[in-house]
Amino acid sequence: MDTSLLPVAAQPLERLRASVALDESRARFLSRSRSRATERTYAADLRHFFRSLGNQDPQGIPTIDEVRAVTWREVTAYRDRYYLPDARTGRTLLAPETGARRLSVIASFFDELGRAGVV
Repeated sequence: MDTSLLPVAAQPLERLRASVALDESRARFLSRSRSRATERTYAADLRHFFRSLGNQDPQGIPTIDEVRAVTWREVTAYRDRYYLPDARTGRTLLAPETGARRLSVIASFFDELGRAGVV
């Protein structure tokens, strides 16, 4: 939602609602797994992605502004940085399986946020 169209007094309330929806969506996304280990892995994957974008939160939890600022360009740059082979060595920084899982987690997370109306 474009909050610039809201009256100034309503913008903080919309921001609070969006932040709550983000927190709820993140918790729902992570709790879908039946395995606690998988839940931790997915949370670590999201932390890795958002930290690569500059997130400074010790828990790696993004703000609503950080989430809404993500475009396909950031995801592509993330993929290229970690998962495309280096031209000199032919090796990637992380294993292809790790890359596939992390990109899948990012896509699923943003699908969840889209269903919740956060993005």
